Amino acid sequence: EAHAKQKVQADERGREYKLLFIQEGDLTGADRLLQRAVSDPNTQDAYLVLETVIEAKVKLLTNAHNSGMTLVEGPAAEEMGRTERAIDLWSQQRTGQADQAQGLVWRGKIHLLINLQEAAADFRKALELDPNHFDARMHLAIALAEYDAREAAGHLEILHRREPRNVQVGVSLASSLRGLGHGERNDEHHRR
Repeated sequence: EAHAKQKVQADERGREYKLLFIQEGDLTGADRLLQRAVSDPNTQDAYLVLETVIEAKVKLLTNAHNSGMTLVEGPAAEEMGRTERAIDLWSQQRTGQADQAQGLVWRGKIHLLINLQEAAADFRKALELDPNHFDARMHLAIALAEYDAREAAGHLEILHRREPRNVQVGVSLASSLRGLGHGERNDEHHRR
């Protein structure tokens, strides 16, 4: 019995280390952990595995896209498919409002790489569930910047009022307002 208990503790410690490595960008073993979570989603820590792996894979896909890789075919497309299946499982298993909003944000981040309108729709749904979700509002503004700069600026103004010292929000808002022809107003706003 003591041997079995030690084995369980060693397995748990090993899984925790794997999750830590995944968070730090080492995805070795991520697919195996993900497969285990998919095949038995009712295990105690399946949601933690899903969350960690999804976060890491969304970053991986974003980096792949930013480096010029196509997400439509090849290894990145396969990775995107696995990530989307993991997000779907998350949405099925985690039915709370905050978890549903987070699933939509992850899906929106993937759509942001391939379809701005679908991304905006995901972020809007996430904001319906959680109007204070910072990432949902910020990424909605990013998606809208390409085709509805005025609405994007409105979302950035909301975020700026909420977090006036956030540099990313301030720079994005200034750029957005300048694009709308409000350069002087924005300069006065930031001098105060």
